[in-house]
Amino acid sequence: MIEQSSPVDTQHRDHDPRKTAFTIDLLHHHQDALRIYQDFGLMVKVSNQETGGQKRKHMAPEHMVTVIAGTQALGQLLSESGILSDKSKIFETEQAAAIHDAGKELEFLLVNTALKDSPTSTDYQNILTSPNIKISDQQALDSKLTEHFPKMISSVSKGVRTQASYDLAGDINELRLQEKSVSSNILKIQKMVGHSSCPEIENLIDSFDKLSNTQKQQALQIFILHYLDDLVTNPNIIDPQITTDSEGNRLNALDRRCLQNENNPKYQEYNLSWATDSLNTTGETAFSMQRRVGHKVEIFLANLLGVDDPLILPSLIDQRIKENITKISRPTQN
Repeated sequence: MIEQSSPVDTQHRDHDPRKTAFTIDLLHHHQDALRIYQDFGLMVKVSNQETGGQKRKHMAPEHMVTVIAGTQALGQLLSESGILSDKSKIFETEQAAAIHDAGKELEFLLVNTALKDSPTSTDYQNILTSPNIKISDQQALDSKLTEHFPKMISSVSKGVRTQASYDLAGDINELRLQEKSVSSNILKIQKMVGHSSCPEIENLIDSFDKLSNTQKQQALQIFILHYLDDLVTNPNIIDPQITTDSEGNRLNALDRRCLQNENNPKYQEYNLSWATDSLNTTGETAFSMQRRVGHKVEIFLANLLGVDDPLILPSLIDQRIKENITKISRPTQN
């Protein structure tokens, strides 16, 4: 049995009732996101060959909890420092975090189809006519298909069609979320994750001082979620450790996440094809850019918080998550 006074372990599953209470509280505040996950096919279970039981097809719900917790923690740190001026922006950023991976099933299906040696129009059509794809604005959907589909056919290189499928999944997901009455601000924030958002993220940082106060607050929300999504590594943790590689370079959770992605064979095609994408003006591969821009966000946020060593920011976030877990589970004093 875990004592209430014992340290909270955020890195391992240990059936700590304090973490359970914290997770339930988070999900209670984001029930709308859970309903979206259900509607978008992310709660489906499949056979687990290792155990003989069942497991969820996607880890997006678990990832969602970790990213919300980290978003809340970093938002609190920025709010307490007077940088994020409106506390309601913390919850709004959490809402964006809660739905940022809602389109993961569609992305999974489209990208895996693009990875086939000779995908056909029928292959894509079978996915896009699924009952889960409910978009009343047919004109908007047709516009997205017209934009991306020419780059998804079998005569195009596998890397290019994989990236196009990834982009189409993101655009369709945004249309689906609009159907769920998600606000335009939350839609903007949730979209600014992953390697495809890096050019715009970098532009936001470089132009930050020229933005209006309202624009700066939205930019901070975008930086919070983009950074948190970069930090979460398997098995859905924010690792506070700083390690060194074989050349003595210091690495934190962001480095390990990007290296994890680079070493994933499923990601190799669009990792390399991103170097020639029209949005990419630097020639970097997807995860090289994501790593570099992620650290640029990290340095920017650390400077705002007065943190001398930006690499410890994941550790500060993890510590605040532990404090939040303890607060939720602490008995109310009369």
